[in-house]
Amino acid sequence: MTKRLKATKEALILSNKKVAEESERAKASDRMKTEFLQSMCHEIRTPLNAICGFSTLLLNEDLSREDKEEFPAIIEKNSNQLTELFEDILQVSDLSSSLELFPMERVDVLPVCVEILDACRDRSKNPAIAYVFESALDKCPVTTNVQYLQRVVEHLLSNAAKFTTTGIIRISLAVVEGKVRIAVSDTGIGIPAEKAEYIFDRFTKLDDFMPGTGLGLYSCRLIITRLGGSIYLDTSYHDGACFCIDLPGEA
Repeated sequence: MTKRLKATKEALILSNKKVAEESERAKASDRMKTEFLQSMCHEIRTPLNAICGFSTLLLNEDLSREDKEEFPAIIEKNSNQLTELFEDILQVSDLSSSLELFPMERVDVLPVCVEILDACRDRSKNPAIAYVFESALDKCPVTTNVQYLQRVVEHLLSNAAKFTTTGIIRISLAVVEGKVRIAVSDTGIGIPAEKAEYIFDRFTKLDDFMPGTGLGLYSCRLIITRLGGSIYLDTSYHDGACFCIDLPGEA
């Protein structure tokens, strides 16, 4: 009887512990949902207010044509920001629904990286930033999904441009320990080493005053994982921030 009572007591303790853990997970999930809704409301309201406000001013006949010259560009900028926001949300929702690898094909990623960097250079409005491509390779064949890989590299370049006011934004391509490594580095404000994993969590932003949902790097990791690779912050780089993508090399 004593043994049975002891076993029952232990089972109850274990059961209570599991209930407490489930309760804590539920509370964490609720907090995350609340934070997500608050973040979305803020991120949506800011560009939407600008679009509505400047659209109304365009119709104001008391303002001269010269006063209204910059309004269309402001409306377009905020419309693009709103579109990117919804695209980020839809992309994360789609990526989170499955863990299967993407359809893959053999592709030379060297010209792909060059093309992406050239496009970012053409879009850049900051003459104080130089865009540089570095690689000792003549070609770099990888089995991957080029469309999704492009999304990740473009996002890393966009982030680099957002946090760099002067200096260099660089893509380097190399084979390291049998893996193809695409590194995107900048001479911007950098990221503390202790935040190296935190920045890949959902809804995380190191600067609340910068536009964004905090979903970009989270979705990048989802994509690279489904490409069979890994993405991480190189904490040994100290001139800014450097993100590395490691993909399985060709046998």
